[in-house]
Amino acid sequence: MDKIRNKVIAIVVLGVFICAGLVFLYFNRPVKKETIIIETPTPTIEPVVTPEASAEPVVEEVKIDITSDSSINRLVNKSNMISESYVPELISLNVSNDDNQQLRPEAASQLEEMFNAAKEAGINLNVVSGYRSYKQQKSLWYTYEEKYGRKVANRMDATPGASEHQLGLAVDLSANDGCKLKQCFGSGKAGKWLSENSYKYGFIMRYPKGKESITGVMYNPWHYRFIGIEEAKKVFESNLTLEEFYQQ
Repeated sequence: MDKIRNKVIAIVVLGVFICAGLVFLYFNRPVKKETIIIETPTPTIEPVVTPEASAEPVVEEVKIDITSDSSINRLVNKSNMISESYVPELISLNVSNDDNQQLRPEAASQLEEMFNAAKEAGINLNVVSGYRSYKQQKSLWYTYEEKYGRKVANRMDATPGASEHQLGLAVDLSANDGCKLKQCFGSGKAGKWLSENSYKYGFIMRYPKGKESITGVMYNPWHYRFIGIEEAKKVFESNLTLEEFYQQ
């Protein structure tokens, strides 16, 4: 009996040791560490949009037509002649004038505005001459030639085809000052007012003093040419003749 009991005790003790060993091994086993991957969100990089430089507005240079007979800016002189057959659209003037003078409509309307402004300044203007045909200019010029000789006639007035009157855009003006078609018109009240204000209505003094070598015509303070308000202002402020202004 003692032998059996001792065997049983030995088996129990052995079992206890085995269990203890297993428990020890269990708790001391190598633990497999789990790798926890924390996903860091990748920042979204917005594409950098470089704003397009706003294009500079293209300002097209306005070309002034100085060669067409029908252009209000036609440059006319002995080197730039008008066609003998050119006749513009014309209307009778609604201002004081001699012998039912005519001009192109755009010049006539601005001339009326200028006359009204002059009247408010106490000046009564009159149109001595407006449109003249090639034939009329030819007759007038030959009259000057017969009376004064070719050299003086060339200085006094434009030769046929070189007269702005044929464009229907030029006027010879006078006032009640005793200086009709005389150079003293420029120093009178009317002449001074015109030289300072005509550009506001699109007119310029075409043959100013001291510019005969450029224009080909002597000082004519009574002769005014319509070129439009915008261009007249530029020419007036430049203090140049039409030839100089257009660099001819």
